[in-house]
Amino acid sequence: MQPLLEASQETRAVNDELRLLRLANEKLEEQLREARQQLHEAQQAAKMAVRAQTRLQKMIEPWWAALSAIRGELVEMVDDPTAGTEPRVAGKHSAIWESWKTKVSPLAGKIIDTLLLHREMNTQQLAIATGTHRNSIPRGIYELNKAGLINKNSGRFSLKEL
Repeated sequence: MQPLLEASQETRAVNDELRLLRLANEKLEEQLREARQQLHEAQQAAKMAVRAQTRLQKMIEPWWAALSAIRGELVEMVDDPTAGTEPRVAGKHSAIWESWKTKVSPLAGKIIDTLLLHREMNTQQLAIATGTHRNSIPRGIYELNKAGLINKNSGRFSLKEL
């Protein structure tokens, strides 16, 4: 009888432990469901934030380019107080550059216009001033270099004198 009593107590202990494990498992499963729901909500919020940021960037891009161009001129004026006092291109030179702009891609044409205005800029400045992605600028620079229209000096680009 003693062994039967001990077996019954062991069975109860195992059943109690099994019940506790099932309760703990249910609690963990509920926490997992809640964590998954929170993750889903966070992912949706992140997508909305990225969309909003993209819309905002598109809205302010023209203003950013204009302010960057102004900043470039101000920095140039600090470096060279006489900069900007005379037009960069006048008369026949203007007509020559306009002619070149019809022979090159629109990107290269934007770079010509920007460098006529700012004289010398690096890739990042050109990207901002032209409203073009930074990775696209080398393609325009290559085209102008191939045509023999551009100088490079320590990572800064300028148009050749015609």
